[in-house]
Amino acid sequence: MNKALLGKWFWKWFENKQVLWKQISFYKYYERKDWSEFIHSNRGQLSYFWKNLFLNVDSFLCSTRVEVGEGKHTLFWLDKWLDSYTLASLFPSLFIITSHPYASVSNLRKKRNNSWIWDIKFKRQLTGSLVFQFLNLLNLIKDTKFVQKEDSRIWLWETNGIFSVKSFYQFLIDGGLRFDCADIWKLSIPLKVKIMVWLALRQSLNTKDILTKKGIQLELNCVLCSKVEESHTHLFIECEFVFSLWKSIQFKLKIGKDFKMKSLKEVWLNWTAGGNKECKMKRDVLFCALLWCIWQERNDRLFSNKKKRALEILNKIMIFSTFWLGSTISDRAARLLARRKKKNERLGVIQPAGATGEETSIVIQLD
Repeated sequence: MNKALLGKWFWKWFENKQVLWKQISFYKYYERKDWSEFIHSNRGQLSYFWKNLFLNVDSFLCSTRVEVGEGKHTLFWLDKWLDSYTLASLFPSLFIITSHPYASVSNLRKKRNNSWIWDIKFKRQLTGSLVFQFLNLLNLIKDTKFVQKEDSRIWLWETNGIFSVKSFYQFLIDGGLRFDCADIWKLSIPLKVKIMVWLALRQSLNTKDILTKKGIQLELNCVLCSKVEESHTHLFIECEFVFSLWKSIQFKLKIGKDFKMKSLKEVWLNWTAGGNKECKMKRDVLFCALLWCIWQERNDRLFSNKKKRALEILNKIMIFSTFWLGSTISDRAARLLARRKKKNERLGVIQPAGATGEETSIVIQLD
């Protein structure tokens, strides 16, 4: 709670550009430095209050995005000023070797011969894939519009875009996992499936468009339809091949809603809403099984050159969902113990009376 309360000072720092307390603290500690260096440089000479305040700076920055004006108060690498990602996360190899990791946007944007250029310096010469990554970075930022106004910082965890201690506290205690689709963690499905679906709902899987932003050169067309460039929205919703799977699952679940969704999160919230607990669980599990099979099929075609027909994938979805729906923790534990027992019998393992699968057993070597 104390960290969340201290976060309010950060918000005041960014919102109130010319307040007296900010000017005093700035000139007392870092009179000859830029404001970004004030936040990230050596803090040995700071007071106890400022030392504790700056322990939270990374959590605060990842909870905000910036609408760029002149770029004076926007960190080029560490602020979200282009999309929902920072340039440091999209191009980590470049960020590691940059000469000014905490530079503001305006510091790296120079005017020469009546034209604006990006003056981004690195500790060593760029070679190999780093050159392509740098070109991708420049291509990503070249169309950014700059206007003569102050940068505006927006708080991501409130709909009105204004900081609140409550929302920052919730973010700090669960690392940002508080999400509209958090019910997925309560489902009785494998953990790897939960993680994959969670990443898909947050558009964080390494689809081809994301890999391209990270500087990886590859064929962009979707491997399922070979017609459109692959992205989260296309791969899981708009692809012709995938659309037929969605319609089949929609018929199976007897959902009458028209399938015109813009994102997986919207599909989840619309399809899984309402009904009794048992019906909702069935829809949730089928949803997860569908996404898991789509992702598996995409990877099989991309890396193993193996293809399945839509009917085969539908059968696979139904098998997975049926197994997961009839699978509780106690059921899985019982099956695991049964498999261990059969394995021990095959190897000639003798267990002491009353022993469980977790206790030490005596192994007799068979000739």
